[in-house]
Amino acid sequence: MVWHNGLLQKLHKLDIHGNMINFIQNFLKDRTIKVGLGNTISDPQYVQNGTAQGSVISPTLFNIMIDDIFENKLAQIQTAKYVDDAAIWTSSKTIGTAKRRVQETLTQIQHWASKWGFNINTTKTIGVVFQPKYTRQLTPPKLYINHMPIPFKNQVKFLGLTFDKYLTWAPHITDTVNKCTKDLNCSGHSQEQNGGQTNPHYSYYTKASSDPN
Repeated sequence: MVWHNGLLQKLHKLDIHGNMINFIQNFLKDRTIKVGLGNTISDPQYVQNGTAQGSVISPTLFNIMIDDIFENKLAQIQTAKYVDDAAIWTSSKTIGTAKRRVQETLTQIQHWASKWGFNINTTKTIGVVFQPKYTRQLTPPKLYINHMPIPFKNQVKFLGLTFDKYLTWAPHITDTVNKCTKDLNCSGHSQEQNGGQTNPHYSYYTKASSDPN
């Protein structure tokens, strides 16, 4: 969740002031939440962190808050992030060098998270060792974040793409074909229910899903 005071610090650092900063402060303060169970509703509680879900400005404020998450990374580390999903990677001739770079960056990320009020979801953090297919199998290194070991797997999904350890794209292609097959089956079932008449929505959707061009 977004730490309000930390967010305001970053907004000031970006030279956001005047009516805009006043608007954002008013947007954040004095918000309350209630919890309902059956016919019982709790007393309102003031929200000290986070932004209003569904508000058009909330994603922008969140992006400002996490924009500098990789600010102190090593030069050899590559990064990618989208909303609350992030990835780091490096390439090296030795796995020992790669491990040192990644672990140092993970430690920096954890320090950043502690400073700005974020918790890294260790249960969703996954490591993959990418290597050529016909080479000696490499033993995954021991990496930690927030003192928790990071599990290694043979593939990982990031922003809808499945990356396997050999970068063959085979699991991603298989997953895409399965999804297209499911959509085509839905289209066929819909046509049967409509007496064989084509449903324009399903026809367009399955074409868009299965046409590689």
